[in-house]
Amino acid sequence: MPLNDEQRRVATAYLAQLRAANLWHRPIVTRIEGDSHFYPAAEDHQDFMAKNPDHPYTTYWDVPRIEALKRMFPAQYHAEFTRG
Repeated sequence: MPLNDEQRRVATAYLAQLRAANLWHRPIVTRIEGDSHFYPAAEDHQDFMAKNPDHPYTTYWDVPRIEALKRMFPAQYHAEFTRG
């Protein structure tokens, strides 16, 4: 499903805010693209972190990033998790 105008504006503004914050040593390279096909990941990949909190990938990559989000954006961070 293609992005509508509001979604594109919100995403563009969010990327601009992240880039302006200068939080990372390397540039953000995320692009906002138009219509493309989306294929959901396999069921065993859905909600991977919630289902596998002790998996090495989760503990090495995800947990530190979540902790950084909490620290850098405390007003925007919400601990609630919605599956799916």
